Amino acid sequence: MLDFSLKIAKLECPACSHSFTSAVPAFVSQVTSESSIETDLHRIYSSSAFRGSTVGMCTKCGYASWLRAFKVSADEQNVEAEKSTTEADLRKYARAYVYGKQHKLNHLELGLIALNASWCARDAKVADAGWMSIAREELERALRHPSNRKDRGFYQFLLGELCRQESDFKKALQHFDLSVAGQRLPESLITRQKVQARSADSARTLLPPYLVENLFCPVKTFNAA
Repeated sequence: MLDFSLKIAKLECPACSHSFTSAVPAFVSQVTSESSIETDLHRIYSSSAFRGSTVGMCTKCGYASWLRAFKVSADEQNVEAEKSTTEADLRKYARAYVYGKQHKLNHLELGLIALNASWCARDAKVADAGWMSIAREELERALRHPSNRKDRGFYQFLLGELCRQESDFKKALQHFDLSVAGQRLPESLITRQKVQARSADSARTLLPPYLVENLFCPVKTFNAA
């Protein structure tokens, strides 16, 4: 059984006011301690369709961005997730990234677009075409800016995990050392990933059930992206 469902909605493009239809999220199953969540804190979905549906792309002018940028009028028609194609899902992320670069979107937002593109490819079990490296570059640029202080410790951890997965273990440990344990990141998670980096282990790994429950279940302070 799928962990999400989609529905058809009418979207209005904020750039050219053109209206078009697109699949948007209708339902996402609740996170439980048994949910598959990787150590970079992203939830694994059964296909690329859910992540693809969180980005809109105008069929007329090509504007693409997160779904929240569009005016959405949902109807009741459901659509099967399999009807989405990985190529189309990743094309929307590529267009959103290019549009963001052209319009000088901040590096944090660009990094999150690239990171979600990488996760979208991973859900589809295809190569991410360099999206993880792009995400790492954009997030590192974001953290160099002194104004980007909100959740700084969290993004240091995320960068540490991206570096570890790319076998840059020295840089990974530097970022893990700068991450901050607290409400959003338990100390045990930071320690766990430091051990993996010191062991020169770049393998992608899942959070154990107790950490999934700790992070996502009791208090919803962070939504699995």
